[in-house]
Amino acid sequence: MLLQVLEEYLYLSHHQGCVVYPPLHVSSTAPYWSCTGYPVLVNRSAGHRQSGTAGSGGGGWSGSRYSPLVVLVLMTSIALAIILGIMEVCDLFAEQSERIQRWIQRIDARTKEITYLRTYGALMLIPIIWVPGIALYGTPLVAWIFRWDRGISIFCMITGWIVATGLVMGTTLGLVHIIF
Repeated sequence: MLLQVLEEYLYLSHHQGCVVYPPLHVSSTAPYWSCTGYPVLVNRSAGHRQSGTAGSGGGGWSGSRYSPLVVLVLMTSIALAIILGIMEVCDLFAEQSERIQRWIQRIDARTKEITYLRTYGALMLIPIIWVPGIALYGTPLVAWIFRWDRGISIFCMITGWIVATGLVMGTTLGLVHIIF
């Protein structure tokens, strides 16, 4: 059995540039092969290949234990907890530090001149949450520093998070590839 798997791996890796993934479950002996970037489950008993994603039992999200909606809700609730936690920590530091209070007052004085920043600034949080390096941990700081309305800011951050997460999940599911 092991010799057959090695022969198939050597043949595929040599002739087609495939990548092998180890079995996902202890009871499973079928490895995942990938020649196109998408893992393929080799089902030796049926003699055919079944496309899917690694970790899903070979059947994409349909073979997964959790539906994409459950994953989206879970990730969004974690994002909300992180956003609220960072904002509360910022409030705590501002209460304790006179230096931070002075810094925030200087920022408030400078931004009062820019009315559209006060009016529409929170909407910038939707695309800012997609920027690597700022993303989930930096956007609450931006909203807190500019003193934008907390409810609107959180709504915009969560909206941006859901859109970004939905795009990543759509790409994973192959929906983005089908649409474009």
